[in-house]
Amino acid sequence: CNVNKPEINAPACDNAIGLILADADAWVGRIVATLKSKQMWDNTLLVYTSDNGGVDDGNSASNGHTALLGGNNWPLRGEKHTNYNGGMQTAAFIAGGFVPEGVRGKDSNVTMHITDWYATFATLAGADPNDDP
Repeated sequence: CNVNKPEINAPACDNAIGLILADADAWVGRIVATLKSKQMWDNTLLVYTSDNGGVDDGNSASNGHTALLGGNNWPLRGEKHTNYNGGMQTAAFIAGGFVPEGVRGKDSNVTMHITDWYATFATLAGADPNDDP
């Protein structure tokens, strides 16, 4: 949706979540374009992830409201601060030239924790992931 930026040719958003997502998309697009223009994309691993599920404030679509004001973790049960999947399971993606050709465009349903990224990044950078002082 259009977030009042002339370079985005899209319909206007009528909700805050749409605006937030459109703005995030625009900024990620700018970052990617900059990396590519500086010939840095081939050595880039871009990770986009969330920390946990949303909080349902009672106004979400899952409660019968038409506007999405609160968090919506549907079809998962629960929300942030709970032990249900809706509070812990989130979407993430990786992109960049550093991603091996064989995994580009693929889905993965592996279970991982955000702290797993440290060992992954350390290994990719050639550092010891067991560097606890």
